[in-house]
This record gives sequence, C-alpha cells and structure tokens, in this order.
Amino acid sequence: MHLFDKEKNESNESIYSVESNGTQLTNTKEFHFYTKYKATKNHKYILNADKSPAYFSEYHYFRPSNLKERFVSLYKGDSTDGPLVGQVGSNTWMTKFHYRDANGTEHPFEQIHKLKLSPLYQWTAPNGQTLLWKSTRQVDMEENGKKSKLRRGLKLVDEHDQVLAIFVHCKFAKRKIGKFILDTNSINSVEMEQAVLTTALTILEVCMIAANNAAAASSSASSSAAVAVATA
Repeated sequence: MHLFDKEKNESNESIYSVESNGTQLTNTKEFHFYTKYKATKNHKYILNADKSPAYFSEYHYFRPSNLKERFVSLYKGDSTDGPLVGQVGSNTWMTKFHYRDANGTEHPFEQIHKLKLSPLYQWTAPNGQTLLWKSTRQVDMEENGKKSKLRRGLKLVDEHDQVLAIFVHCKFAKRKIGKFILDTNSINSVEMEQAVLTTALTILEVCMIAANNAAAASSSASSSAAVAVATA
C-alpha cells in the first residue's frame, strides 16, 4: 500500500498526501484543503478531486464578540458569495460548540476527554448519529494502515468505532494543508458531507490556534530569559 504519494501541484508545491485507492473502501470522495490569507482575514478553501471549487471556509476567531454565533462558516463555491451551508459557534474556551446546518437546525458538538492526552470531539450528525472525531496517527481507513510521519491526523468514527472519514496533513506544502477522504457508503448525503467538513474544519482551527498560542508563549519566555541574562 502506498498511503503517501509524493507529487507536485500547479503551484510547484512538494507534498505528501493520502491516496484514496490505498484504502479497501469501495466508495470514497476526496477533498483537497488549502489555506488562503488576505490582509487580516483567515480564509481556507476546499477543492474537489478534480481541483474544481467545492467549499470556502471563513474564520471569525479574531472577532471574539461574535464567537458564540460564528466561529467557522462554510460556504458553497469559492467565496463568501456562495450559499452558507454550515456554521459553528463556540464558547470562549473553544470547548463547546453548536453546529448549524444549511437549514439553520442546531446540532450538539463538544470537546470531551476519555483518559487520553488528546481531546475527542463528539457531535450529533444531521441523520441523528452520534459521531466522534479523534486525533490519531493512524490516518488510513484500514485497520493496519500506514501512520503519519508528520503530525496527527483526524478520523471520524461511529458508535461501533467504524471509520467514516479521515483527514491527513500534507508534508512540505506552501499552501496545501491536507486532504479529506470520506466513505460515501456512510457519508451519503450532501447534508452529512457538509457537517463532516464543517466540524473537522473547526477542530483543525482550534488545533492551529492552540499551536500558535503555545509558540507565542514559548517565544515570549525565551525573550524574557534572554533579557534577564543580559541584564544580570
């Protein structure tokens, strides 16, 4: 099995990405996930397997007064001009969320811990299923799939621990963040697809914010230590 396949995209980005044909699933759907920064806005976009626009995501972390209503917004197409198909609001600590689908119906979504260092994210899908996003190095859908050598990926499981979707980060990419692979036998409606993507985007953003905050704190501590040594 060749889970990671080195390739070059149109922007000459050297990456490693998940191959859906490396799984034993009969029906899968892929999405490529890219970042797009413009001024102070944080946007990301999702492309279909043929690189045509699928969804566009907007993040509202820098407007904390609106965080409860809007943390992550997902639009159909390649900009915020498309229809809003999913939105997540968050509490101040980004541990409890509420997911609203395209019809405005809210679904529970929260961070939980089960004696693990990495948090789990439990949510109720539009079809009523209780699903769980897990942070994991086991990024393939197979039981003995290859493990990520770069960072932890995500996998979505149902109450029977069956994997329904995965996300894996790219290596050495300038703008490409990673790839989603969905099991279309289980994620078999547009509503489910949008819910899976919106909840995953929320978790990825929370992880990125936490990593940035940790890096900033470490840098500040190092600077303070250097000043203390210089003035000693």
